[in-house]
Amino acid sequence: MSDNDSPAELSRDDWRVILRRTVHEYRINQVYDLAAALTYYAVLAVFPALLATLATVGIFGSAEAGAENALEVIGDLGGESVAEALREPLEQLVNASNAALAFITGLVGVVWAASSFVGAFGRGMNRIYGVGEGRPFWEMRPTMIGVSALIVVLGAIVAFALIVSGPVADSLARVIGIDEGVVLWWDLAKLPVLVGVAILVIAVLYWAGPNVKRRNFRWLSVGAVGALLAWIVTTALFWLYVFGFGGYQRTFGVVGGIIAFLLWVWLSNLAMMFGAVLDTEVERARQLRAGILAEEHVQLPLRDDRLIEKNREQRARDIRDSAAMRADTAVDGLARPAETALPPDE
Repeated sequence: MSDNDSPAELSRDDWRVILRRTVHEYRINQVYDLAAALTYYAVLAVFPALLATLATVGIFGSAEAGAENALEVIGDLGGESVAEALREPLEQLVNASNAALAFITGLVGVVWAASSFVGAFGRGMNRIYGVGEGRPFWEMRPTMIGVSALIVVLGAIVAFALIVSGPVADSLARVIGIDEGVVLWWDLAKLPVLVGVAILVIAVLYWAGPNVKRRNFRWLSVGAVGALLAWIVTTALFWLYVFGFGGYQRTFGVVGGIIAFLLWVWLSNLAMMFGAVLDTEVERARQLRAGILAEEHVQLPLRDDRLIEKNREQRARDIRDSAAMRADTAVDGLARPAETALPPDE
């Protein structure tokens, strides 16, 4: 199979099978639970990321204006009640005396939380591929931290694109010495930048997360685009429900806004996992078209199998030790076949 295989080479019938099996595998692999775990780690990274971003804005420009922009974005996503609840903590962050220390603290916190997210994402993708995690902790953790650092950098671009606008953009332009026309073009170019960064982040997670070696890195994979489209549609429908019909703000106030935000993060992770399943099924279709037996499992080499072998050996020892606890266990540690119990004579 050539590395230049394109999804365009797949027929309409192929895509029908791909989409049908994507839906089935999505359910069979219990992606809902995987997305819930990812939501936990994502929420852990929110405040460190916000701290690092505001500290950076405070170093180069107006932290107060940056906080107001951040609250405006939060208000758009989670409602005004959530923004008001976060106003005081954000003001305390902005008024911190040492912006450099706040930046370092936030950066360390967000990298740690992001590495946990990447690790959980990789375990979820291992389930989708039907493989175990074979990379030892001492080797996998630095890799996850490196991937997390890259994602943090890309995420910082997204954060700046959302926060650095209006007065903040004007302040930074004056400090750096950028012409006002560049600021205008930046405001116009933010959307394609955000889309490109989002697709790249998803593609990096799909490539580096699982314990399988993909043929090559595709930053514009079918799954990444599918995940982004699913996220856009899901986000639009969800917030239409929340603000149009749900009445979360009127009924629950701040708590309702927080619940809505957590649900949105969960739905976002569902969209990313949908793209992961879709990518797997596209790869399966390519292999099947090339004559590879991939009906049951996608045939991709493992990155590492040392931990898998270690766990298999440990499990075998545990089984032998457990068997020794039974009264009918043989001297050599192996269990004798249990005799079939006959019903009593009537």
